[in-house]
Amino acid sequence: MINIPIAAFVLFPMSLIKDMSGLRYVSIASIVALIYMGIVLLIELPAYFHLNYIVNHEPIVWAKIDLNIFGGAAITFFAYTC
Repeated sequence: MINIPIAAFVLFPMSLIKDMSGLRYVSIASIVALIYMGIVLLIELPAYFHLNYIVNHEPIVWAKIDLNIFGGAAITFFAYTC
């Protein structure tokens, strides 16, 4: 429940900006955050792979199609339209 006040605290001041040029620093910060997240994922991926697939001897499932695909598609479509 703490996520909603934090998001409101961050997003409300950005919504008060009168023109789009005020968001130029936020867009740079978001690109830096995406690059950082990609680097963290690449660094931590071998440890997760070793822990979940080599130690437990579980086969790798590359794609699993079941009835949950409709919920995932709905979330994806909603994310791209908003």
